[in-house]
Amino acid sequence: MHTKPSRLPPGVEQPMLLDAPIRMEAKVTSAAATRQRQFEMYDATYPQVYREVRRIALSMLRSGRPCPIAVIALFSIVRPYVGCGISNSLAPYYARKLVARDARLTRIIDLKPLHTSEPDVFARLTG
Repeated sequence: MHTKPSRLPPGVEQPMLLDAPIRMEAKVTSAAATRQRQFEMYDATYPQVYREVRRIALSMLRSGRPCPIAVIALFSIVRPYVGCGISNSLAPYYARKLVARDARLTRIIDLKPLHTSEPDVFARLTG
């Protein structure tokens, strides 16, 4: 009986199916890092988006806004004035940037979780 030679380095065994969550977790981390880089590039290209969202958020804070607001709602206010398209997928990144740069905004900025498509795939595979 002829055995097929392994493409794995000597001493490394074939990964088992149970190893999949570890590999998927690494993929999620990679996707999150990619999205973070995409946000940083967008933010550097269109700094007016951050300035306007921050200006509106500070205005709401000064006016005594009693409850948190989603950054997506702020996007809808500033979209007509910034001269570029704003994807709602950027909202969690802008929320974190706003709060990181001005702690007072934690009272009114609603922080949403960062999303990537891979966790949903992982949930379907394991659930």
